[in-house]
Amino acid sequence: MSDTRYREIVVGDAHVAFQADGREYSYPRVRLPKSFTGWLIEGRRAMYALLEGRGHAPFFGSHLPVVVTCARGTDFPINTGNKGVGLAPVPQRVDHYCELYRATFERSRQAAWESSLADRLAAVRSFIASDDISDEMLLSLEIFERGTFTNLCDFPLATLHYTGDGPVYRSFQINAVVQIVPPEHPAYRFAFWSRQLFEYDAFHITQRHFPYAYVFYPVEVRDKTPYPRREGAQAEAQPQPWAEMTLLWDGEVLDLLRRAPQFVQRFIIRITEERARQRGYASVTVQLFNEVRAQYMEKRAQAAALRESRHGSGDA
Repeated sequence: MSDTRYREIVVGDAHVAFQADGREYSYPRVRLPKSFTGWLIEGRRAMYALLEGRGHAPFFGSHLPVVVTCARGTDFPINTGNKGVGLAPVPQRVDHYCELYRATFERSRQAAWESSLADRLAAVRSFIASDDISDEMLLSLEIFERGTFTNLCDFPLATLHYTGDGPVYRSFQINAVVQIVPPEHPAYRFAFWSRQLFEYDAFHITQRHFPYAYVFYPVEVRDKTPYPRREGAQAEAQPQPWAEMTLLWDGEVLDLLRRAPQFVQRFIIRITEERARQRGYASVTVQLFNEVRAQYMEKRAQAAALRESRHGSGDA
């Protein structure tokens, strides 16, 4: 029997729609851009590396957006709250990851919770390293059934506002139609087991009850990462090179990067992050940066010597 508290969402290949106020609201679906999903993935890699090193988990901006909903007919209609919102697998792989996460959780219960961290991290890393990530939806669990839940039952539109750390301050606004789903729904099961893998870690407030899950279907994506505005110019997008970073960079490395001309910084960022990914690094360290820079300077010197030798041969 369906729950009559929330509205039915009709999800088509190209549109997502619902009925409210005696009319149909229909929106074209959009895919999440790689600049956004890549940022989410790299944020998770960095967090997993931190947990692996037994570090303290900071505020996780790429997992905890501000969820904005509307309480229609009230003096202050905007409701906000930080919620954990995660990536989803493509539909044909949901059962695989649900079973993987469930089995990993059950094994973890057989021993001391902290001793199972490596096993649990291996499970979630297998997902974010795969080609199974959907770019058509995001997932979250509902706990308290208060403002956000009440508003989405009435009018299932929401905005997710993501903000990252400096120096880039990546920021995205995801406008979405929100489907509320019960525990038997595949999306709920994946969100639930994803949460269970870290439910009893220190960075979570342990919860026992998750009545629903949310499926966010994006209908608009806005990249709101800040950029320098020229004096007296129109507000046209001129993103700084740092906006292209997808990995964490150590502060000392950023100081070194600032010394390079801006037109060179993009190239440095690209080749350094490529090297970091090849080695499975979650961040760019001074050691890696200096290694890449030294190799780059050596190649430049070799190219200059080659040009000089060719020039000398031509003079002869």
